[in-house]
Amino acid sequence: MSRAEKTGLFLLLLAVWCVLAVMIALKGGFYLDKHEGDTLHLVQIVLRMAGGDTPHLDFVTPIGIWAFSPMALLVRAGMGVGNSILWGQMLVAALMLPALWWVGASRMRIGPAVAFGVGGLLLFAALVHGEAGRNVSISVHYNRWAWAVAFVPLALVLLPIRGEGPMPVQGVRRAPVAEGVLIGLCTAALALIKATYFVAFAPAVLLGLVLRGQWRALWMAFVSGVAVVAVMTVTQGADFWAAYIGDLRMVAQSDVRPQPGLALSQVVLSPAYTLVTLVALACVVLLRRVEGDPAAFILFLLVPGFIYVTWQNYGNDPLWLFLVGLVMLSHRTDPAQGGRGDRRLDGGLLTTGAVALVLIAAPALNIGYSPVRHLTQSTERFSHLFGADARHDDIYVVRLRAARVDGVIPMDLPGGGLEWFRQIAERPEPTVLQGRTLRQCQLKSGVVALLSAIAADLEAEGYGGRRILSADIYGGLWLFGSIEPVPGAAPWYYGGLPGIEAAEYLVVPDCPIAPDVRRAYIEQIKARQIGLAELERTPLYTLYRIGGRGGAADE
Repeated sequence: MSRAEKTGLFLLLLAVWCVLAVMIALKGGFYLDKHEGDTLHLVQIVLRMAGGDTPHLDFVTPIGIWAFSPMALLVRAGMGVGNSILWGQMLVAALMLPALWWVGASRMRIGPAVAFGVGGLLLFAALVHGEAGRNVSISVHYNRWAWAVAFVPLALVLLPIRGEGPMPVQGVRRAPVAEGVLIGLCTAALALIKATYFVAFAPAVLLGLVLRGQWRALWMAFVSGVAVVAVMTVTQGADFWAAYIGDLRMVAQSDVRPQPGLALSQVVLSPAYTLVTLVALACVVLLRRVEGDPAAFILFLLVPGFIYVTWQNYGNDPLWLFLVGLVMLSHRTDPAQGGRGDRRLDGGLLTTGAVALVLIAAPALNIGYSPVRHLTQSTERFSHLFGADARHDDIYVVRLRAARVDGVIPMDLPGGGLEWFRQIAERPEPTVLQGRTLRQCQLKSGVVALLSAIAADLEAEGYGGRRILSADIYGGLWLFGSIEPVPGAAPWYYGGLPGIEAAEYLVVPDCPIAPDVRRAYIEQIKARQIGLAELERTPLYTLYRIGGRGGAADE
């Protein structure tokens, strides 16, 4: 890549970032039309961090602190939480722009380099997790961030410096120290965004540096990673790491949500994924024919990690195909630089790279188009997500999704005429608390209306300023009024009874968002013989004082 092409690439990436920033500024707020429950989960964490709490130490979450720090920093600076979410993503994209540029400039021709850089920026700034649904959502944003961050060290070990191997080019110099620092920081970032990515990819990155003989880069990567650990230990305390590992262990042992989508076997061999697996293996076979390049072995080690991360992620999009496709295209001989290679091999690299990109085209295009969709959608059908703090009135949800409350109830209850089918359907037995059989119901829409109604009723009954847990998957009652967040509680329930020691009251919803979570909560309370005293019973919930007379184990 010539000096002019390098400069042009950087200016293009900067221009793309500026266009994305202008679209955010023109909209003036965050308007989501899906996954409002996941958004409330994110908002809880961001606001608690902005208020001085630390993930893992002050509340339970398996997601790393760096997945929320940019947003919390902007809230602390005075920005509303809606704009903080949007600009927090842009802040991360700006920090990673030079890294994306360097990978393209040092490892790829101009076409793949543009795709890599622009694709990375869009992964950071996108407003949908993937798939092909035409929605605006911030759900699992950390998965997108982690993919984009991971692509940098993975590309650096999968591709040689241009001028080595089959890609001759003039004017490219090694930068082992800078690349080592970059690899170390990115790998550490994976551990502090979502540990799944670190576990899946760090060993292959390490071995890739060894196989390429990049000993100085390996040493600098190690030093940089240790430096990040040291800084986090000094700023957050030594207990931070133990608490983080404890949260990860809790989730790994949880029966509530072991993985958010398809079974592992389906992600490997099913109608939707068989071709993906075959393309990955074909890429490994073809890269073996690239003389003097260890990329085939590195990719072979990465494929299980790719599949594992895809299995763990909501939506199960194999976004790694984007990187693999560009890697295959970048290994082709460059005739413009006087290189002569195997035409059949080049044809195979082109074909497999193109197929990989086509397979991931739908979610990739959806991710890329989502900022435009957010800008152009009408705001007339939206209302505020929550209104407890006027400062954060810059986040909105579709009015019908917020206000239309629908639930699902079983039709095979006693007296309904379908009792005979209940045993065949293997429906779980109803949950019993203190001798009362709880209603079998699951909320399917209207989570905003439900939480706001419960919070308003609790305030009206004089429970404002109290620490109240909810036996459901979300713990966001405090967002909708003057109820206090519970120290040590989990914004999203994964297991156990986090925060129970600090809570004063427990809300048991009549129609929970996640009935299995309500059941797990109550079973844990019974197992620990925690006393509960019923104080209020309404059509929406029952309120108990924790530690009161009338133990929960009494049925």
